Amino acid sequence: MPMPMPESTPKPEPMPTLVLARTRSTPREQRGDPTRRRRTAAAAASTLALAGTWAWAARGLPEVVLPSPWDTLRVMGQLAADGTLFTELGTTLLRVLTGAALGVLAGVTAGTLSALSPIAAGALDPIRVLLTGVPPVVVVMMAMIWLGPGGTVVVLAVVAVLLPQALVATEDAVRRVDPELTEMSRAFRVPWHWLVRHVGLPSVAPPVIAAVAVSLSGGLRLGLMAEVLAAPDGVGAAVSTARGYLETARVFAWAGVAVLFAVVVDALVLRPVRRRTSAWLESA
Repeated sequence: MPMPMPESTPKPEPMPTLVLARTRSTPREQRGDPTRRRRTAAAAASTLALAGTWAWAARGLPEVVLPSPWDTLRVMGQLAADGTLFTELGTTLLRVLTGAALGVLAGVTAGTLSALSPIAAGALDPIRVLLTGVPPVVVVMMAMIWLGPGGTVVVLAVVAVLLPQALVATEDAVRRVDPELTEMSRAFRVPWHWLVRHVGLPSVAPPVIAAVAVSLSGGLRLGLMAEVLAAPDGVGAAVSTARGYLETARVFAWAGVAVLFAVVVDALVLRPVRRRTSAWLESA
């Protein structure tokens, strides 16, 4: 009779182990993104083509009609040497930032109230429609009639641009907060500051910051236009003064300063903000 084989005891399965792999940059990351390099090269080539076209068009024309790029750069250097460039640019920047801060603060507050209260939404809806539908230049003109020329007109113009954008973005973001998380937090009696920090801000902040970053460039352009019409100083006022004296090279120089400033703000502030808010939204 065959001897029964002893039952083999099953071997315990090995516990899963967590392997931490060190992330290494790929050769593409080490060399840099080829798409970004091609885009930068295309932008540089386009800029050189525009500058060449401008220089060719200015040949043989007097400076009062169309100054050359070299004349414009020369005047920009003079403005920087005597300090006028930094004084006027600082004045404009202060007005735009003040208007942006006031507009964003009022818009976020109004958007939050509108999202949380139907009564507040009904009361604020005509204001939103009014600020969205009225052209900003009309706001500048009415502010000049009521307040007279001055820097306050510029601040109000920037507020009129930023406030409705921040209001709409905040209202939409607050309404998109997950209601289940809110109810769960209330059921567990979570403190309100914890609820705001860990539930509200991660949902509301990214879209609001992205909307404000996009609107800020429009607020800067409108601020310059308001300075041309109503302010005694600033970059826009300097453009208006140069136009009055037919100093076309000076007008082009101030226009170049405004363009360079907008490019620097977009590269160092707006683009990183948009990139981080996009990553924040994707990881949420």
